[in-house]
Amino acid sequence: MSSRRRVIIPGRPVEVMSRTLQGRMLLRPSPKLNELVIGIIAKAQEQFDMTIFCVVVLSNHLHMLLDPKDANHMAQFMGFVLGNISKEVGNLHDWPGSMFDGPYKSQPILDDESFEARMRYLLAHGVKEGLVLCPTHWPGVHSAGPLGHGEPLKGRWYDRSTEYEVKRSGKAYHEHDYSEENHVTLSPPPAWGDLDEQQVMTKIRHILRNIREQYDHEREITGRGVLGAAQVMSTNPHERPEVLKKTPSPWCHAVSAKNRRAFRLFYRDCVQAYRDAVERWRAGVEACQFPVGMCLPYGIRRTEAVFPT
Repeated sequence: MSSRRRVIIPGRPVEVMSRTLQGRMLLRPSPKLNELVIGIIAKAQEQFDMTIFCVVVLSNHLHMLLDPKDANHMAQFMGFVLGNISKEVGNLHDWPGSMFDGPYKSQPILDDESFEARMRYLLAHGVKEGLVLCPTHWPGVHSAGPLGHGEPLKGRWYDRSTEYEVKRSGKAYHEHDYSEENHVTLSPPPAWGDLDEQQVMTKIRHILRNIREQYDHEREITGRGVLGAAQVMSTNPHERPEVLKKTPSPWCHAVSAKNRRAFRLFYRDCVQAYRDAVERWRAGVEACQFPVGMCLPYGIRRTEAVFPT
């Protein structure tokens, strides 16, 4: 079955998720991996001017909440992030080729209530899986500290192209000579735009406390413990889980069933308009009208496309 086409609604946030091949622990936290992954995301944010609300990287998948300008903008950003993570982390863990299991998944978030629910879901990562007691204890890339306590999400971007040229010339160099320290800038949720930085951090800390209390209570009932950060970091990155949980991804995130149905109709119309535009383009029509919520097909320039206003 072919992948579901990505459709976004300009002006609405999007949740994206990508899992490693076979669920292997190739994104297992370590100081070096954290530095590389944050550096790549920060460089992509700088290069593509992407608004990022939240980012969480567990050992076998990553989540982000983004606000892309259009579908091509999101595709360029995600292509840069996943492609460079595959290269850098692949070198780190001796894994050739792509380390991600097919195309990333994305779902538009249609209302503010759903956005806050998805942010809470992302912030609970690490705790809900029974790995650590508190979101801020996760030893990998996580937005809990930056959003709740103002801690910088710092990494390092390595200019491998310049490094390669210098290496070819035979000159001696240090690994950090062609790198730069950078950081990911996290924006507050759209509905919190009238709050100052301190008020945003207070609301996030309240969410983090609720997450910890919820899962502390669940552990009291079940008697289960947590794995702990040290055990997480000692996992073999090539290890794969015995059972990999896979559930169908939702079409979108919305509180109202009416809005979810409306999006399905919007999606259907976008896909049909896209197919019609492709047929016209193949027939040689100079200006083909593509739906604004979808990516242009490979080989067509933006100057050849017309977008509805």
